[in-house]
Amino acid sequence: MNNLKNVLTIRTGIEDFFRDEINQEAIKNKFETSRDRLIWNFLKVNISSADNIVPLKDLLHELERAILVETMILCKGCQKEAATLLNLKPTTLFEKLRKHNITLDG
Repeated sequence: MNNLKNVLTIRTGIEDFFRDEINQEAIKNKFETSRDRLIWNFLKVNISSADNIVPLKDLLHELERAILVETMILCKGCQKEAATLLNLKPTTLFEKLRKHNITLDG
């Protein structure tokens, strides 16, 4: 009976592994598609409107701010969890939050 239990545990682990692999690939593809769309939209705006060119620096600043805000909402304000999710040191996250004037008070 123990052998059957071990086999079932291993099989479940293998199924979970492949399911996670598929999910990771889908997430990667979705990210790449979104990234490409963002790049092309940025370029289209700047090409079509020579008078109102959006500086890359401004786009990156707004994008970083939006990611920080959404991450802090997702992590319910927990900076340690947000730093882990963003692969940042907590002190780096703190500095970025301060730079973007993002506060955690309601």
